[in-house]
Amino acid sequence: MCGTSGTKDLEPGKSIKGAHWGGRTEAEKVIQEAIDRATAASMTPARWSRPAPDGYESQDSPQS
Repeated sequence: MCGTSGTKDLEPGKSIKGAHWGGRTEAEKVIQEAIDRATAASMTPARWSRPAPDGYESQDSPQS
């Protein structure tokens, strides 16, 4: 049954282990590590969209 949070309750006897949420700094670090691995494997991130800096709209965002 779904609670008021909009998430699905786990079935009795089941659990989730090892899940955690990090902050923005951790997310940026993980993204940079992925880009570094791709670059080391001769892949180019040139066509990957990147998040816009704070205060700017992304070029990938739809125009109104």
